[in-house]
Amino acid sequence: MNVQDTWEYRKSRMQSAISRMDEAVYIELQKRGINCMFQREFCVQSTIPDIYIPSKRIAIYLDGEKVHAKRKDRDESLRELLTKRYGIKVLSIPYRQFSKKEVERIVNEISTYLRRKYGENPTS
Repeated sequence: MNVQDTWEYRKSRMQSAISRMDEAVYIELQKRGINCMFQREFCVQSTIPDIYIPSKRIAIYLDGEKVHAKRKDRDESLRELLTKRYGIKVLSIPYRQFSKKEVERIVNEISTYLRRKYGENPTS
């Protein structure tokens, strides 16, 4: 196996910072009973979703303006790969800056998506 094909190698080449937004949304989803994984626990190809819901095969990307504005095309092609090659649904949710109000908006958007797609109980 090529060293560059390993999960550890790909992860080491990616952005290492965990944003406050990623962490806050993850915590709020957990509080609501939505079983999800934080970005350090799941990696596909050369992208790490900020949050992953394994039971629904949904990768969630929280796109802060400062970081993602410069690499939008690259991000979109990697996310398209998740859908086509691995059958993982991708939710991209933009935000301007960290705030409790934005955290609540994002968590509500994810919850609404799950409810519409999977019915009353999005946690199972």
